[in-house]
Amino acid sequence: MVYYSASAYAPPKHHQILSWNFKNPEMNGNLSSTFHPLQTFASTAETSDAFAYIGVDDDRKEIIVAFKGTNGTLDALHDIVTSLDNVLHYVDLCEITSEVKFNIHKGFCWYYQSLLESGLMNAFVGVTSKFPDYQVMATGHSLGGALASIFAFHAASSEPNGNQIKVYTFGSPRVGDTGFAKAFNSLGIESWRVVHWKDIVVHMAPCCSGFFGLGPCDADGNGCPFHFGGEAFYGDGMNKDPLAICDLDLYEGVRYHVDYFGIRVGNFATVKPDPAREREQADELAAYLATHGSRPVGLPGRL
Repeated sequence: MVYYSASAYAPPKHHQILSWNFKNPEMNGNLSSTFHPLQTFASTAETSDAFAYIGVDDDRKEIIVAFKGTNGTLDALHDIVTSLDNVLHYVDLCEITSEVKFNIHKGFCWYYQSLLESGLMNAFVGVTSKFPDYQVMATGHSLGGALASIFAFHAASSEPNGNQIKVYTFGSPRVGDTGFAKAFNSLGIESWRVVHWKDIVVHMAPCCSGFFGLGPCDADGNGCPFHFGGEAFYGDGMNKDPLAICDLDLYEGVRYHVDYFGIRVGNFATVKPDPAREREQADELAAYLATHGSRPVGLPGRL
């Protein structure tokens, strides 16, 4: 699934997705040869780079719905972190339809609605009608993971067999409050939130901690950010046994967010990474966060 998430970052104007042929040969070597992209969706808003695509793998009998994350992951990551760090001021009612509404981050709601306006859900219904026995898989990295989760909730809430969707996200922030998390879990969606060790974004938005701010995330905290589904924490390099660590260094938090299963997700489809430039960008972002009030994860009440 991580390669589908990475492919969603390919610039739509270059038609790499519809041709299923990417500039990085390593990307092409890790893709399924039986997958066929069907349609892409891009926001028409000038201030949004929301993007997704739908395709089918006839060999695996899967329908893939993949969502793009934040454009230029390192360059734009501070926008996510700084807005999510004060999420209680941003969580609001997101009304997808008169029947499907929930409390999530305003920005996520806006991005998702912009994709609906481009025909995402209508196309999805058409594809599932054509391939009724195919398993639906939704995936995305970073912001794309949040959008994949919202899509799964929307589909499971309003479409026949929608709860058969499986969700795999990589480095996804917390999407909504405890009410949304409970509603998501009640739909029976199989969802996995994959976390690379000290990834800074997965700890955003900061949850409410129990036991006077010293305990783990409070699942009963009214209106507080909380995750849903299952979580898989992987150690340094994603080669060790899963483990959870809340200690966070800003540079490492950026590095672990960008790198999942040995690839730089945000640019792997297009170019091979430049480690020197990525280190420079990560240092710039760490300095920005250190001077603009974003606190490292692990402080009391900010797990």
